[in-house]
Amino acid sequence: MNKLMEMRTSAGLSRPQLSKLSGLNLRSIEAYEQGKCDVNGAKIKTVLRLSEALGCRMRDILDDEELIRLLDEDALKYK
Repeated sequence: MNKLMEMRTSAGLSRPQLSKLSGLNLRSIEAYEQGKCDVNGAKIKTVLRLSEALGCRMRDILDDEELIRLLDEDALKYK
């Protein structure tokens, strides 16, 4: 189970519900969860839509440690 699927299930959402809330295609969500597409390589807009729909931070659905580090460093610049 990847982080996106973990966050979706812990939010009590089905894939169709997440699709509707995020405005993303159901097949895209399925592809990210099944590992057919890498959510770490998704457009920032896509990751942001998913995280907003799930009520979490973008880093919570990513598993690329370098990408998470870069997001954290960027957030610290503006505190």
